[in-house]
Amino acid sequence: MKARSLRTNLIFSGHPETPSGHNEDLFRIIREFIKSKLNMDQETVGILEARKLSRRQVVRSQGISHSRAILVTFSDLRDVNDIMDSAKLLRDTSLAFLVIIPAK
Repeated sequence: MKARSLRTNLIFSGHPETPSGHNEDLFRIIREFIKSKLNMDQETVGILEARKLSRRQVVRSQGISHSRAILVTFSDLRDVNDIMDSAKLLRDTSLAFLVIIPAK
């Protein structure tokens, strides 16, 4: 059962962290990513949940904030498959997404 529910999750990484990282609208960020980077219709993709993974890390000597991955749960496996089919569009960017493969 757990493996089935994990199929609709993707982890997005490479999105730069804003100074007010905890107040970001993650749904908006993912929808913009889907539209601008994957050339998909953002209105047809159903997002159930989006949340940041790990704690924010700042390199104090340089004042640089590292980006944190975003875990996104989609409402339909077809959306996940469409996003995975568009992965080739991210080839020359620092943006990526990861598929969660559960242990058997």
